[in-house]
Amino acid sequence: MLAALRCKRQAWEMGGVPANAVGIEHQVRRRSRRRLVTAALQAVAPNAEHHLRIRTPAVTLQIDGLMDGRTLIAVQPGATLRRHHLERVALQWWALRGAQVPIDGCMLIHLNSAHRAPGPEPLFLTQDITSTVETAVARLGPRFAAMQDHSADKPPDPEPGTHCTRPRPCAQLEACQGEPTEHSLSDLYRVKDRVLKRLQSGGITRISDIPSDFPLPPIADRQRRAVQSGSLVVDPGIAAALGGIVSPTSFIDFEAVQPAIPLWAGCRPFEAIPVQVSVHQMDAEGAVHHLEWLASGSGDPRPELAAFLAPIVRETGSFVAYFSQFEQNMLTMLADSACEADRDALLASTTRFVDLLPVVREHLYHPDFHGRFNLKTVVGALLPKLAYDDLVVNRGDLASLLLEQFLVDDASQSTGSQDPRRKDLLAYCKRDTLALVELARLLWTLAPEHRETE
Repeated sequence: MLAALRCKRQAWEMGGVPANAVGIEHQVRRRSRRRLVTAALQAVAPNAEHHLRIRTPAVTLQIDGLMDGRTLIAVQPGATLRRHHLERVALQWWALRGAQVPIDGCMLIHLNSAHRAPGPEPLFLTQDITSTVETAVARLGPRFAAMQDHSADKPPDPEPGTHCTRPRPCAQLEACQGEPTEHSLSDLYRVKDRVLKRLQSGGITRISDIPSDFPLPPIADRQRRAVQSGSLVVDPGIAAALGGIVSPTSFIDFEAVQPAIPLWAGCRPFEAIPVQVSVHQMDAEGAVHHLEWLASGSGDPRPELAAFLAPIVRETGSFVAYFSQFEQNMLTMLADSACEADRDALLASTTRFVDLLPVVREHLYHPDFHGRFNLKTVVGALLPKLAYDDLVVNRGDLASLLLEQFLVDDASQSTGSQDPRRKDLLAYCKRDTLALVELARLLWTLAPEHRETE
């Protein structure tokens, strides 16, 4: 029913078509949420019923908690009651009242962003949101009551809007949008709306149709030239940008978990904690060897990971990463967990980074980038043999979810080095740093300044 509130087609897909097997990503998210709800209710309302499934005449509800049969409890990460959260709680209130359940209050339990484990700040805070929910029910109740049956054989027409991608992209997004326009104006990199409207008012819908003399920002101009030529465009400056790389070089990538409930001392809710690293080291002759580390068990991984990296950072001239701020932040955090002898070396390493993201973004463009510069897109376009399609784990957010499951939920059942999830996670992180090695090599050969000296 909530789906129908935003999009009738989405509700039809959920209700009229048999569901496929639940994906691993959904399973992990659901398990993580269940752990959050359980911890919140145990801390704030230990006597409340929780994880309830209540069937009412209107809808079957999944309710976080019910206290004394009269107070509805909603658990969420932050203090701000977002639209989809409010709609969910409003539907629960409306359906329970319609089923003659005498609820008269609604309490929100949320994480305390000021908490640092193990305290003394409370991990959870509460708000009385009764009046907010009652106002929402007064507005949405008639729409709930008027919801039509979505079991028809033919799907309703698409209803495009922000609900298509928020809070997460809909599974039917591509089907609703149909065949996308090749290199549409929406692909233009960071071009202001007024510029797009000016182009559209002239009947232009594709990048290839933008006149060569129409003023665009430098990156969008390079994008236009690449799309119109159908080939890679490389501008001067790459050699200078890569000139700061000093041998021996370490191509480095971290993976982190961001658990809602802090797992180790000193951590905050949703703070990124490094639990895995991959390093490809290259010497002055270009020879490369690989090093990797992945946490195991439920103990704090930071001291051991810091000790693993300490000898590497001491012998590294430059580090190469993609969006290096993340790797630099992880090394700074690890320095706080390192022994005194390693702390300064880890901190000093953060000043020796070369970031390939701005090198790519500011100097070249391939038509297959489609306005994006994330590593997966860039590698897929420039180094297709290293694309991530063959990997079980092929996205950073999925890796983070699986790492949390691997380290927290199933630590007691782990089969160690034989666990297939471990192999999949190692393969993903290794691919990232191998891609960095080959991308750096490719960038150097593409540099106009380099070619002119050959």
